[in-house]
Amino acid sequence: MTKTITASVEGPYGHETPYHLMYENLILVAGGIGISPFLAILSDILHRVRDGKPCLPRNVLVVWAVKKSDELPLLSTIDMESICPFFSDKVNIEFNIFVTRESQPSLASAKDEHEQDDTIKVESDQNGTVSQKTLNQNSLDSSTIIQYGTRPDFKEIYGTVSKKWGSVDVGVIVCGPPTLQSSVAKEIRSHNIVRQRQDAIFHFNSHSFDL
Repeated sequence: MTKTITASVEGPYGHETPYHLMYENLILVAGGIGISPFLAILSDILHRVRDGKPCLPRNVLVVWAVKKSDELPLLSTIDMESICPFFSDKVNIEFNIFVTRESQPSLASAKDEHEQDDTIKVESDQNGTVSQKTLNQNSLDSSTIIQYGTRPDFKEIYGTVSKKWGSVDVGVIVCGPPTLQSSVAKEIRSHNIVRQRQDAIFHFNSHSFDL
């Protein structure tokens, strides 16, 4: 006797062309667990570079705000060097991380880092900015910067990016709580209104887990 099973399928959802493939210059802004889809985006970019597939992004800045440093191991779920050993020749990827509820690295996290990899060098200044420089080739990125006890200053971030990347279009994708999205969007509007000819122009896009 044959049984009949009825199934319902929905989707796909979202834009037919992924936003991260529409820009040469990207800023990915995440709050907490919002980093998850961006790790998938980075993985997709790296696989495309490795396989020689069309891939527009050339500069990627990841801005990630977390409450506690115990969330940072999420970054270890992607090994960029393993996916694409020569990715730095094709795309520049930087991480700016903000640990908002800790004024300095915890002793436990520092101990764990030392036990896991003796090549990690941590430099701290008086403002609570910690620059992690890792000599291990399997690390995410030698230019990762972690700041403790502060939140992202998007006006400063956009200004720095504008000076560094020049007069280009920059796609900004945000995944996080509504307050983060509104803060990013507000600063983008402010920047674009007063921008000079030599400044970058930013384009806001939001990413959500909701269907």
